[in-house]
Amino acid sequence: SYSADIAPIMANSCGANNTCHKSGNSDSDLPLDNIQNIRDYVLDGTLMGSILHEPGYEPMPEGGGKLSACSIQKIQAWINRGTPNN
Repeated sequence: SYSADIAPIMANSCGANNTCHKSGNSDSDLPLDNIQNIRDYVLDGTLMGSILHEPGYEPMPEGGGKLSACSIQKIQAWINRGTPNN
């Protein structure tokens, strides 16, 4: 689910706890600390392109390696289920 699986990954790696992609951060034009913003980046392919470090996308997390395979699989499974709230 978003709240149990995706939100913690995003908070620790992208948004709420890590201020890089937090709403209101003047340095970020890609806030990822709420489900609607994340869905927007799922729809345009940016989220998975960046997480998977695919050519043409900014590799994320910035300055580090990829998220763990487990985290990537959870995000992909959530996307495959249509990005449900729960």
